[in-house]
Amino acid sequence: MNITYKTTINKFNLLKRKTNNFTKIDYKLFLEDISYITIFRTITGYTINKFARKIGIAYPWIYNLENKKSKLGEKGAKNIANQTYKLFNALNLINNVNEEDLQLNYKSLNNIKIESNIDLENLSKKDFKEFLEIFIILEKDTKNFKYFPSSLLLQDSRIILPVRLILGLTQKEFAKEAEISNMTVEELENGYRKIKWMETTRRYAEKIEQVMKKKYVKINEKELKQRWQKWKNTRKTKAKNILNWKRIREMNTNDFLKYLKIIKKESKNFTKITPDLFQQNPQAIMIFRILIGLTQKNLERKLNILGKVNVYNYENLNYTLSRGNAELFANFFKKEIKNTSEEEALNTFLHVKESMFSYRKGALNNLKKIPLNEQEKKIINELKKEGKIIKNLKIHENFDTGKGITNIDFIINNNDPIFIEATKFYDIKSKKFASNWKQRIFLLDYRFSKIKKKLPQSKAFIVIELENNPQLEYRIKKFIKEQTIAIDDIFINSEFERLNKVILGEIN
Repeated sequence: MNITYKTTINKFNLLKRKTNNFTKIDYKLFLEDISYITIFRTITGYTINKFARKIGIAYPWIYNLENKKSKLGEKGAKNIANQTYKLFNALNLINNVNEEDLQLNYKSLNNIKIESNIDLENLSKKDFKEFLEIFIILEKDTKNFKYFPSSLLLQDSRIILPVRLILGLTQKEFAKEAEISNMTVEELENGYRKIKWMETTRRYAEKIEQVMKKKYVKINEKELKQRWQKWKNTRKTKAKNILNWKRIREMNTNDFLKYLKIIKKESKNFTKITPDLFQQNPQAIMIFRILIGLTQKNLERKLNILGKVNVYNYENLNYTLSRGNAELFANFFKKEIKNTSEEEALNTFLHVKESMFSYRKGALNNLKKIPLNEQEKKIINELKKEGKIIKNLKIHENFDTGKGITNIDFIINNNDPIFIEATKFYDIKSKKFASNWKQRIFLLDYRFSKIKKKLPQSKAFIVIELENNPQLEYRIKKFIKEQTIAIDDIFINSEFERLNKVILGEIN
């Protein structure tokens, strides 16, 4: 039966009075007006099929009654009234029905768009002040996070996201506490799935309410902001090297001016520096920092992120840039950037490039001054036994691969140079060790492969010190043999004593 919204509200209020807020459902109501079946069903939020199953009556009969294709007798009216009362009792609707829920159910059942009073569009692009407004509305609607009305979910399922952020839960933790699948939580949070029926909404709302009662602890604005920023720093946009910009080391003045023009255009001559600009093209960081005369490390110091965020990795597209960090860069450069002439910009570019190169060179030179550790001292003592070796030995030496300078523990300058790296594997019983030792070997292999591109006849050795573990030694040797391309030999623990013979070619 097609009943208008106005008629539905009028009949609902009439029913509420006649049933004393649904504490008594008299069968004579249905004999008086068969359309009351539709009102009762709308209150529950069920479709005709669902309502019929819930009250245990055949679907065609309920459908025909609602559409006035069948007549209802006293016996049938008593059955419907009795079953409807049982359903209302099971759904906790007796003495607990309000007009707001009815409105939402009517719209849901009639496919009418439901507007939310909380703006959840582009949540990751909102600032904390806007999120704080959402918090204040939620605090009021949920009676200080002790009650979760199903209407919140029906209006916009994405409300789950701010709720769990306020509770301080990860997506996985929230799903576990609410006994909802991870995928469902993810889809609801991102708006991929919409909840249409009140029955489903009510079920989820009850679960969320239980989580709130269990997990909510009153928080101050500072704690809320920390949770908000932590979440924003996980929101990432994968950058694509569409522009194929050079790194500053390979960049010349023409390249710099070309990139500068692109940035000026994208930022509307530096008047619109937005987080989107940096998320879409993290290499823009490089141009902005050059304009204010900062190296990568100096920028990290200015932002107080030294050791936490690596600008180099963003500029070279090694890492994706989170929304939170994109905002950090945008806010900083907004304050610092001034419109300068091309001549001034070029001078700054040359100064920064020189500063960065000097910093890199100085850092590598400092490595040469680091004292030898115990493992390296043992290797030196062994190498000293052979005069031919020790006279050609260089310790903690820098080597220019042609694609950057790398520092090597030991270099023996024979006709075919030998490069030796010494390392220790600690805490082999830890859970992380299984992946860590492989990663370290891969990094050493990568370093040696760059050297061998320049010196194909050179040899590369690794000396490893670890706890006595024959099985692990076997695994490491097998891994290096099968998975690496540039490592020629490996010496584990006391095996370094054969190092001299291998260097002199006395044994393979």
